[in-house]
Amino acid sequence: MPRKPKEISIEQHFVDEMKEAFPTAQVHKYEIRRSEPDRICLLPGGRCVFVELKRPGKDLREEQERAAKRLHALGFECYKVSSKNEVDDLIEFMKTEAFVPMITGE
Repeated sequence: MPRKPKEISIEQHFVDEMKEAFPTAQVHKYEIRRSEPDRICLLPGGRCVFVELKRPGKDLREEQERAAKRLHALGFECYKVSSKNEVDDLIEFMKTEAFVPMITGE
């Protein structure tokens, strides 16, 4: 039976693909406190996205769900990806015009 990729390989794929898709973006580990998303991405146009990377088949823990909801309530986008295909889909989505910041300065 083939082994599922580890979270670190998905995370490395995410970082590599983000650098390619958004060369001027900043992608940082977000180690503020336990259960916060793994990465914070500062994108062109003032966009800020949080990403939790999981190994395939793993769900967010309850405290991670709360952290994602808290960030979303502040107006930030927060995503969970658990495969290289999901990473690719998320990055393609972030490159579209449909992906806009939720905070408009109002």
